[in-house]
Amino acid sequence: MSKEWFTREEDYDNRDTVWIALHNGPGFEESDSFDFTVLYLIVNEGSWYSYLYYTEIPENVLITDLSSSDGVVSSIIVTTKIYYESYSWTNHAIRNFGAIKTFDAMDLEIVNEFDCGEVSSYIFLPYPGETLVSTISIYDEFDRYLDYHYSVIFESFGADSVYTAENIWQEYYVWNWKGYTITSYDELQDELGISFGVEDMLYFKSIPGLESLWSISGLDAEFRIRFSFGASSIFDARQAICEMGSPADEYRFYNIVDGSLSAVLPDPGHAIFKIADSDSDGNDAIFTIDGRMLYIFGLEPTAVDDEIQTPGFPHLSAAYPNPFNSSTIIEYSLPEAVEVSVEIFDLLGRKVQTLVKGKQDAGIYSITWDAGDQASGVYFYRITAGEFVQTRRMVLLK
Repeated sequence: MSKEWFTREEDYDNRDTVWIALHNGPGFEESDSFDFTVLYLIVNEGSWYSYLYYTEIPENVLITDLSSSDGVVSSIIVTTKIYYESYSWTNHAIRNFGAIKTFDAMDLEIVNEFDCGEVSSYIFLPYPGETLVSTISIYDEFDRYLDYHYSVIFESFGADSVYTAENIWQEYYVWNWKGYTITSYDELQDELGISFGVEDMLYFKSIPGLESLWSISGLDAEFRIRFSFGASSIFDARQAICEMGSPADEYRFYNIVDGSLSAVLPDPGHAIFKIADSDSDGNDAIFTIDGRMLYIFGLEPTAVDDEIQTPGFPHLSAAYPNPFNSSTIIEYSLPEAVEVSVEIFDLLGRKVQTLVKGKQDAGIYSITWDAGDQASGVYFYRITAGEFVQTRRMVLLK
């Protein structure tokens, strides 16, 4: 993929040409090519304090099968990054977003084009009877009077239509967004979800439904989600890795399935970018990088005494059994004495019952919820301990 660069006179319809060449394996000789145009302009509207700047730059090309009104067709997807800025005495606006253009891979003609956020992830999801691609994209807007507008968007599209477009999150301040990671959360690895951070909250939602599965509050305001990694000899479920503090004080491993805190890793002194079993010996290693140096550390669990430990962090554990019939057990831990409430809510957000309310000392607690008089369905249980709030889901089956 290449882009034509040259200077043109100021015009509201300045366009640059993008060429895409197709190569077939195994020799990868060029088999065909096509081109399209993108808008690229800088217009000074009569004075230095009034201008318009718009540029669209191609970023990625993807070849895949997609559903269309004519059935499944081979398609070429091109994503672009768009930067728009206008300035005058009365207003100053900046927008960072993108576009998706879909071409028929047979005749190389464009069949679909729509604006979206700047695409950061492709996801191939099994929709019943459809062959679609989903994307996670970010739309960033600044306006002198509206301040910031920051949206993270989930979209699914076919060859000639957009099927869904939903906000994962919308914020007024870009610095409140703490990043995200996409991962599976079941043993068969066919159920996907997105874990993301906003302010001091960590969330996990299903994909594509964006159903809230769990959330944690009261984290370090400077935390960032770095990545996720799969089950290993140490962890029996996938983990979301969060860097706490800036610069990092420690890394926390959160269980993707239920949001429980699995481990705390002291800062190794360099930015962690990967955890993997690099030599297939059954033991994970931590990969860190500092400048041009790569460091690899072994990852092993540290044993603790069997005596009762004071919890280091507030935490709400997964209810068990879950799903359950009639009753289930809820455990939570408190690192210090604090006012605590544990409440049950139904799927519509209505409070069903308060299980705990009052001050409790540091320790690990266990309570039983008897739901014998409740209808089958999805329920949420929430703990509030000082500034810490965590919500989890459970299913009652009768």
